[in-house]
Formats: sequence, C-alpha cells, structure tokens
Amino acid sequence: MKKGLKIIAVIAAWLLIWTIGRLFYYFNFITRIFPFLEGDEDYKYLFFCGWLILAGVIVVFFWRKKGLPFYFLNLKNKVWLFFYLIPLSQLIYWFYQNNSPFGLAGWLYGFLILITTMAQDLFTFGFLQTGLEKLTKPWLAALLVVITFYLGHFYFQASFLTLIFFVGFSGFAWLRAKYRSIYAINIIHLIFSLLPYQF
Repeated sequence: MKKGLKIIAVIAAWLLIWTIGRLFYYFNFITRIFPFLEGDEDYKYLFFCGWLILAGVIVVFFWRKKGLPFYFLNLKNKVWLFFYLIPLSQLIYWFYQNNSPFGLAGWLYGFLILITTMAQDLFTFGFLQTGLEKLTKPWLAALLVVITFYLGHFYFQASFLTLIFFVGFSGFAWLRAKYRSIYAINIIHLIFSLLPYQF
C-alpha cells in the first residue's frame, strides 16, 4: 500500500472512532436502540465513555501487534505531574460546589470528563499523530492532525467558536511535536474542559 493510501487509512480510522463516539452522544443513537433511555443524559454519556474505553483497548491491541512505539506516553520530565495539580484542584472545587449539570454524582461525572478528555488526546495526538509521523514528515503529520481534529469538531458543532479551536489544536500539535509526549496537551485540555464548571 502506498504511503498516501496509508495516511488516508489512518485518518479514516480516527474519524470512524470519533464519529461513532459522537453518534452515541449527539444524535440519540442509544435511545433509538433503547427507547426507555429517552431523555436520560446520564446514560448517553456513560455509553460514550464506554465506547472510548473499548476503542482504546482495540487500538492498543493492533498498535502493539504492529510493533509501533508508545514514546508519546513516556514521562521524561516529572514536572508535568506537578501541573496536574491544577485540573485536580478544579475537580475538587467543582465537587465542593456540586455543580454537576447531569443527574450523576459529581465525582462520577468528573471521572467521565477525565476519560473523554484523556481519550481525545490519546487517540489524536498520541496514536494519530505518531502513526502519521511514521508515514510522512513531522510538520506535515502535525498539520494533518490539526485539520482532522478540527473537522471532527466542526461537522458536529459548526460555529464560529470552532475557528478558535483551530488555533488551539495547532498549539496542541506543536506541543506534541516539540515534547514528543501528550502530557502538556492533556494538562491544558483538562484545564479548559473543566473551566465551564468553575462558575
């Protein structure tokens, strides 16, 4: 298979995982199969997280089978662990305020936010960007990741706000290429994901 086709295949695999996850959450995919869950946001989010965990197990299985590297998970600089105290303090404050928008207990909903945010970073800037770096130059891999991640958000949430996301995604891809790990990205992503629940 030529490199061009391999690149398309890698991006298509990411889009498939992303789209199925979004179908669970945005288009009442679950309630069409299980009508008794109609109107229950809790179950939609739980199924969404369940899919991310299942997809993660599948991807790791094939990733290991192909002998691809996991260097993006290497914690070379332990200082990143210190910065995780910021989103942790946000979670503690949120639990204290008990501002969970759904009916789930605050601690459980916070855990689900952690899963979805970390999964996005792992799939996108971990597996996708690393996979593309094996097929093309690092700068082109980063650009393709930004475009793919942006499109993944745009076709489900088309708005002017998603244009701002493009700048953020570009920064994420640059951080991944510079540090060759996803920890800086994940910390920033967690902080911004938890911000709406601080007020």
